[in-house]
Amino acid sequence: MKHRSAVLISLTATLLIIAGSVLWAGPDAFGAARSVQAGGERPGGERPVGRDVARLGAVETVQGTLRYADEEWLLECGETVYDLHLGPLGHEGNLPFRAGAQASVTGFVHGEHIAPIVVASGGTESRFWNEDRTPSWAGQGDRRNAATEPRSGARALDPRAGVAERGYRNDPPGAGRNRN
Repeated sequence: MKHRSAVLISLTATLLIIAGSVLWAGPDAFGAARSVQAGGERPGGERPVGRDVARLGAVETVQGTLRYADEEWLLECGETVYDLHLGPLGHEGNLPFRAGAQASVTGFVHGEHIAPIVVASGGTESRFWNEDRTPSWAGQGDRRNAATEPRSGARALDPRAGVAERGYRNDPPGAGRNRN
C-alpha cells in the first residue's frame, strides 16, 4: 500500500510539472502547428510558406510588373502586390528576371501570395512548382530531376558522385532496386 501511494504521488507531481511547463511556455514552444488563415497570412502576420500557398491556392494566371525587394521577388498588379514563393532557387542570383519587366505568372494564388508554376518574362519561362502542387526543385525521388543549383552554403550536387561505384544501399552495380 505504501508503494502504491508513493507511485501515485510521483505520477501526480510529474503531471503537474508537465502541465505547468506547457501553460508557462505556450503552444509555440512545443511545435504546435499554426494554420494559414483565409487571407493567406499566418496568425500574427507571418508570411506563409510556399507549400501552404500551393496547397490552398487556386490555379490562376496573373500579369504584372516584377519587383525585387528585401531579397524577394514580387509581382505588382495594379493595387495588388503578390509575393512569389520561388523556393531555394528564387534566392539565387542567376534567375532570368529583371526588376521592372512585365511578367505573366501561372501558379497557385492564395491571398496575396503565389506559388508559381511558370513565370514568363523577357522571352524566357522559368518553372518552380508542378501542377500536382509539388516543388520542381525537390526532384522526384532518388534525386531525379532535382535542382542541380547549390543552395546558399550547400555543396553542389554532382550526379556522378558515388552512383557508378555503388548502387542502392551499397549493392554492387547492376543489382537493381526492386529485388522482391
